Amino acid sequence: MSVLRGILQKIHTSNPRIIFVTDAAGALLSTILLVVLALGFPQYIGLPQTLLLNLATLTTAYTLYSAGCYVFSGSQWPGFLVGIIIANCLYCAVTLLSVYLHGNTITPFGLFYFMGEVAIILLLVLFEIQVWRTRRLYL
Repeated sequence: MSVLRGILQKIHTSNPRIIFVTDAAGALLSTILLVVLALGFPQYIGLPQTLLLNLATLTTAYTLYSAGCYVFSGSQWPGFLVGIIIANCLYCAVTLLSVYLHGNTITPFGLFYFMGEVAIILLLVLFEIQVWRTRRLYL
């Protein structure tokens, strides 16, 4: 884990706005996985197909927002990063609430998938907070 963190820090030190590309890539991966799971393997997750597709819609919006922030934020990137941090935390809360509300139907694989997704997103949020805290170095 520390190797990955070192690589991310090196990349983001040269261009802190690259954090938006990282976030967009992660959100796009979540979208793809959610759509594949919803349309092809909902029985392995144990959540309603509509819920999985709603989560995919949300991650699609996050993908577009993050990519837009990278392209258009310019020197105002710290404010946009706060928006991403809040959105990621809200997505984690919605995901955890969904898992809780469907606790009687979610499969072990579904639980593993969503807990893993939330853990990865929260690690990204911690890194985003670190980048935001050091914003004065880049402006």
